Parts: sequence; structure tokens; C-alpha cells
Amino acid sequence: NGPEDSPRRGQPTIGVIFRGQGLRLSQEEKDAWHPDVHVRFQPKAWADTEYCEQHAAVEMAEATAEARARGEESVAFYDNLHGQTTEGHEKNLRQKARCARHLFPGGVTGEIQLVDDGVGYATKEEMGHELDTYLEADDNLDKWVGEGPDAMKMWEKRVLITQLLAHAWEKVCQSFDFEKASTRVGMRMTVDGSEDGLMTDQTARGSRLHLH
Repeated sequence: NGPEDSPRRGQPTIGVIFRGQGLRLSQEEKDAWHPDVHVRFQPKAWADTEYCEQHAAVEMAEATAEARARGEESVAFYDNLHGQTTEGHEKNLRQKARCARHLFPGGVTGEIQLVDDGVGYATKEEMGHELDTYLEADDNLDKWVGEGPDAMKMWEKRVLITQLLAHAWEKVCQSFDFEKASTRVGMRMTVDGSEDGLMTDQTARGSRLHLH
């Protein structure tokens, strides 16, 4: 948990994957995306190999910039999603982000992955609230679901999604206790093992002996 007055309390910027190839995007749309959201496109809105390797080179490099400036190395824990296991992914992390990659054992994501321990759910919930607030104002609902010249175009919906996501993520970062959640799932392991006793039974399968 970083300083309360820092953007997102020190958490990295969030990203969104839109369905499609993103080949014919207007500059107007690009300029309207929220600056604190990384926008990428993929035909099935999926984190494929290309996405994961680019994420390692760009987003992770951004997230570890302050650590690198201090001469420090970072560590990242990943699932066994194929794109997160490739040589290119590991190389980009090492060379661009000065970050060491560690892969979770199969089948333990729900027990030890921080995103699955509340922060992902909280972000989706907050984004839903942001959308509800938007749709309840003025004639926004008609624009969102309607047809004709007054209806929102797809690119305008994408822009709105980036705005809602950025606001939701900022709120979550200000209220979610990342340190408590990280301790609970075993992601605040110390080098000397001094705080291993703080991990719950939930994380027994993801102890330091099984991460490699």
C-alpha cells in the first residue's frame, strides 16, 4: 500500500483488451482514451502470446521503472498461461523490466494469485457502479443502447470503457488492502522466511518450496 496521495497508491496502471485487430483507429479515439489505461486489441480479447510478450516489455517495464532507478531487481509471479511461459516473455521481463519471472504450479491460481483474492472482483464491481452512474445521468442510457445518429458509436463506447475503468481502478487502489491480501495468499514472502507464519492454510500448496 503506497502513499495515499500518490496515483493509485503506487499500484501500476491497469489495462484493457478490446476485441478486434485495432487496425483502423482514429486519432480522435486514441486521444480520448484515459491516459492511465493501457489499451490493446486482440481478435478474441484474449491474452495471447503476442499480448503477454508486449505486456512484459511495456507495462512491466513501466511498473518497475522506479525500482530500476534505485538499482533494484523486481520479481513477478505468473500463472501457466502459455503466453506467460515463453522465452520471449521471460526475455522481455529480464531485459526491459529487470524482472525475474516465477511461475505458479498448475491448479493453484484460486488459492495464491492476488488478482483472484478479491482485487479483480472489487475492480469489476466498482466498474459496474461507475457504469450505472453514467447510464442514470441525462439520456446516456438511450445513447448506450439506442440506434440511429444519436447512439454511441463503438469507438465512443471503447473510450467510455477506458474512462470508467480508470476511475474504478483508482477507487479500488485507494481502499483495497493489498498488503493484507498479499500476506494472506503468501505473496509477501520474506527472504529469511520470518513472516511465513502469517500465511493462511489457504496458501499451503503455494508455499515457497513449490514456487520455481
